Amino acid sequence: PLDCPVVATYAKRDGVHVAVPASHTERAMADAAVRAAVESVLELLEPHAYGFGDDELAAAITQPLRAAGIRMSVWEAGTAGSLANLLLADAEAQASVAEARLWATPDAYPSSRPFNIEQFARDASRTSGHSVSVVVAARMDTDDAVVTDGSIDVALAHAGTIVSGSQEVRGSQDEIRRRSALF
Repeated sequence: PLDCPVVATYAKRDGVHVAVPASHTERAMADAAVRAAVESVLELLEPHAYGFGDDELAAAITQPLRAAGIRMSVWEAGTAGSLANLLLADAEAQASVAEARLWATPDAYPSSRPFNIEQFARDASRTSGHSVSVVVAARMDTDDAVVTDGSIDVALAHAGTIVSGSQEVRGSQDEIRRRSALF
């Protein structure tokens, strides 16, 4: 008999991993049940899914750039280089990063007062000369509290367009910096 596929989630450092196992005395029946369940799961999660099996986040992020032969600039403020470290630690993703620049905090970035993520992206695009620029800024309370409030701002500059977003976060300063690479 077919054991119905089970959708199991696992919280990992790079996101939530989803496993869909099933068993049956006939392998083809189990495989068909898993394929159907995966299709249903993907309908729900598709905007947030980045790969299957052993796909690495960094390679998935840069795959469209690699396919188009495009290199990008990565500028970060307040993140301790979380995104650049993620991308540069992966051999496939490395080829897509033309430059990485870091500032200790968003306030340390000299161009805009008050700091503005879209201006940061415009500056990265104009200064780097690359057709794609990704910028990330992490702001957080600077007291020594174990848990702090913060925010992560991200912007992508490409073809004269800037798309940006922001997320309020709560956690340790290290955790907020880590999350900045995943936002």
